[in-house]
Formats: sequence, structure tokens, C-alpha cells
Amino acid sequence: MIQPENKKHYAIIGAGVAGLTAAYRLLQQGCQVTIFERSPFVGGQLATTTVGGAPIEHYYHHTFTSDEDMLQLCAELGITDKILWLPTTMGYFSQNKLYPFGTPKSILTFKPLNMVAKAAFVISTLWITFLMKPEYAEKNTVKDWFVRHGFGRVWDIIWKPLFQLKFAADADKISLIWLWGKLHTRGTSRSGSKEVLAYMKGSFGALAVALSAKIDALGGDVRLGTSLQKIEKQGDSFVITTDKGECVVDAVISTQAANQILASYDWSSEMRTYLEGLTYKSAICVMVVSDRAWFDRYWINIGDDSLPFGGIVEHTNFMSPAEYGGKHVMYLSRYLDDDDPFFALSDQAIVDAFSDALSRVLPIFDRTKVQDIRVFRQKNAQPVVPQGYIPPTMTTEVPGFYWISTHHTYPFDRGINYAIRLANRLVSDLSKV
Repeated sequence: MIQPENKKHYAIIGAGVAGLTAAYRLLQQGCQVTIFERSPFVGGQLATTTVGGAPIEHYYHHTFTSDEDMLQLCAELGITDKILWLPTTMGYFSQNKLYPFGTPKSILTFKPLNMVAKAAFVISTLWITFLMKPEYAEKNTVKDWFVRHGFGRVWDIIWKPLFQLKFAADADKISLIWLWGKLHTRGTSRSGSKEVLAYMKGSFGALAVALSAKIDALGGDVRLGTSLQKIEKQGDSFVITTDKGECVVDAVISTQAANQILASYDWSSEMRTYLEGLTYKSAICVMVVSDRAWFDRYWINIGDDSLPFGGIVEHTNFMSPAEYGGKHVMYLSRYLDDDDPFFALSDQAIVDAFSDALSRVLPIFDRTKVQDIRVFRQKNAQPVVPQGYIPPTMTTEVPGFYWISTHHTYPFDRGINYAIRLANRLVSDLSKV
């Protein structure tokens, strides 16, 4: 255990959930911690805005019954009472029609698949979720596995459009382990045909705020609005250079994306090559605020890659609109490459494209009935996990320089729970040194 009288000074780059959790755990062990965050707020992708006077995330969030690390941390922080377990419903838009989806009955009435393909969908889903070993999954791409086992129709109708809207040109390259992680996690939140997910009253931003308060109480130094310029190793110490000056520390924990950590330090050519091979998709999320609900589902997957978005989430079919002054909130999301021209469009052009397409999915949608539309963009939002992917280690080639990121959550996709788990695991390992 690190002793308080030998306060090792850690710099943490990034005040998202992983960075905040790592800081909290290190402070509990008597270390000194300084967090550098370029944004003026804590939470990273848990950033919030307000609707009806209440905080709500820029990007939709929920958690699963299996998210034990998050639940344990909430208990420690005394905010368990903010967690609400709520039933959810799903839909699927395919061949110009919106269908209920996600229950045995809805699968039977899903017309884009014939009876043979429906059986194939059920068999393939159960196989991946409950029978498949992760070591086997990581040896296959999603597309190749479905086609090779006679599930080609299921791939074409159900999964292919979703993967194209999620990973664009990389859709055919994604490892089956990514889908395994998704289905495995989601399957644990189902009981029979019912799914229950969790949301946090006051938004998941409340978790970041609670962590920040604990860090402050324990003597941590959180420097918001501070942009990292470079990190240098000098002897046994590190010099952190920011736009607001320098700070000398004993060790560094970076929570940056691969391309950001690549630019922050003078790595070896081998490390640079590895980091350059880790890629992401960016995200656009449009929030639609109205006085009414537009459909009766929480989540709609879009099985049509001619549409500009891949998912519709009516948040207030999950959380009550009463929380937001009676307003209804719907999210429309899309993932794409940084250099995709769509990502560079003006907010108004994105709103126009999304609104026009939304009328295809929900013919009753009337833009004149919308009170507010907000556009949010996030680079490095979704790690790309191709076949043969080798996840990074938390240690780097530089002693005392550690790294945790969404690329480290493998074989599971990014998420609040896994960010917390990574931070817990890293600090636990450090305490044994």
C-alpha cells in the first residue's frame, strides 16, 4: 500500500469518469493528485445541458444490471438513491416500416425476415450471447461469421445496416468480439422478454460531480480549462507543460484517446506506429425537444443505411418528461469518420438532414411542433475493433507513464462501468508496486 508519508504525485490527464475514479482511488491511498482537463467541466462524455431546468446528457446514456463497478462506486459516494431501474422497449426500422423489436412476439411479426431467417436470428443471437467463447469470437469478423454459418440473411437485414451506420467503411472488418461484448452485456439486463436498464436522476453527470466533490475534499487539485501541450520525462520525474504553466510530478496517468496521447509525448517509433493503428469513429448527436412524444419506444435501431442517422432514442419514454418540466427529449445519433464531409456541415444543415429523414421513420413528425433542436459533436467517440485487434496495456514503454482509455475496455465496448473498472484495476495494481 502506498503510504501517506511518501506522497507520490500523480498527474491525471482528463477529468472523465476514468480519470476522476483513478484520482479518487489514489487520494484514498494517500497520494497527491493533479488533474488536467481542457474542458471547463468534469465528466468528459457525460457533459450535460439543461431541458426544463434539469440537467441531461449531450449523448444518451444508460447502464445495465451487470454494471457492478459503477453501482459499487455510487454506493461509496452515497448516490445510490439517484439510480432508477426502468423498463425499456425497442423498435427496428426496416424496409420503410417501423416494427416493434426485442421480444419473442415482436420477432415473429417482423416481416423483413421469413420464418427460416427468424429462427436463424434467434439461434445466432443465443449462440453469440450464451455459448460463444470470447477467444473464438476475436478470430472472426462479424460479417464472415454470419455468412459462413448460414446466417447471411440475418446479417443483411439486421446487422449490416447497423454496422455501416456505426463503423462506416470499417463495417465489414469489425471483430465478432465487439458484438459478443454488446450482446453479452445487454443479455444480462434481460429477464425473459423484458429488459430493465438504469438511469440516474439528475443525469449521469451527477456521478462526475459527486466524484469531483470527493476529490476536492481529499485534497486533489482539479485544473479545468487547462490544455495539455506536452509531457517530458526528466530523470525520475515528469514535466507536464500546459497552456497555464508547468507542473512536475512523479507519475502520469493519461485517459486520452490514442491520437491525443500520440501527440503528447515523444514515443519510440514502434509505439507511434501502434498508436497510429488505433482508430475511432466520431459522433453526431441531435437532441430534439418537444411538448409531445413522437412514438412509444425507448430505442429504435435504423436498419436502413440510406438514412443519415443510425438510432433514435426517445429518452422521455425511459425517464419521465416530468423531470424536464413536461418536455419530451429525443436523440438522433450518427457515427462517422472525422474527415467525412457530413461531420463538417453546419448545425443547421445537420438538423435539416436529420429532420427530413426522421419523417420517413415517423410520418407524424412535425418540425413546427419542436421547441428546440441542439447538435452535439464528439471526436474519438467509438473505438474501432477490427479482427486481429490487440488491446493496449495500461503500462506504456515509459516507466511511470500509464494509459487507460476506451480502447482498453476490450472485449467490452466503451461505457461508464468499464471506465470505472479500468481505473480501479490500475490503481489496485499500482498499490502493489
